[in-house]
Amino acid sequence: MLEFSWTRLAASVAAATALELAVAAAPAFAEERSAPSAVVAEAATPVSIRFSWKLKGEYGPFYVALDKGYFKEQGLDMSLGEGAGAPATLAAVMQGQDTATYAPGIYGLQAVSKGLPLKLVALYHPATPMAIISLPDNPVRVPKDLEGKTYGVSVGDTVGDFLPVFCKLNAIDCAKIKRVNLNLNALITELIAHNIAATSAYMTNDLPILKAKGIDLVVMDLRQHGLKVPGGSLIVSDKMVKERPEVVRHILVAVE
Repeated sequence: MLEFSWTRLAASVAAATALELAVAAAPAFAEERSAPSAVVAEAATPVSIRFSWKLKGEYGPFYVALDKGYFKEQGLDMSLGEGAGAPATLAAVMQGQDTATYAPGIYGLQAVSKGLPLKLVALYHPATPMAIISLPDNPVRVPKDLEGKTYGVSVGDTVGDFLPVFCKLNAIDCAKIKRVNLNLNALITELIAHNIAATSAYMTNDLPILKAKGIDLVVMDLRQHGLKVPGGSLIVSDKMVKERPEVVRHILVAVE
């Protein structure tokens, strides 16, 4: 797992700001989708994107692009797959096992700050929409409420990884939070069963599903309490950018 550093976080946030400005120019790519024939005429290039987590709504645009044939229009034979945490998917990209990974940008920026041969080529979430959720009968409304409570985490969980940072930002004692390691699929079940008091959720993925099921939750938006880390981004290897820049460009055009 990538180690956290306050110096690296500051550099990462600065880099993310610059990246966001660069990505703002990306819509120009969309104009090229209307004339794909020259690309399609060539043999399709096998490529793969590995998501850093289990399948969720956040990845929808990639599946829409696959279903609508946008990757095919760009001459790409695309394979999409789920992952088990950003560190593993970043390693797969560096080793050439996957063309790119869609993962929280903060992990990519940390990797780059450590000298690893990776590049963020698109930033979709400048601030990850993360929240800590709890039940009304034992609520976590403000960071201080976490002290003395059990908190469910899983391997590769962004909030779990950055919980010490969140504690420091909000002057709370992380040692007073009992972390319970669970399988990803068990987090919500254990929360509803009152076996844990709180866990994390993506506001754009998990919450709409839970609300549709009629589950009443207390939601603490971590962005409102200082934890604003670069979120969903597309990350490729330096080698891919250097040797196959047209592949990277075609991926971005297809998803745009």
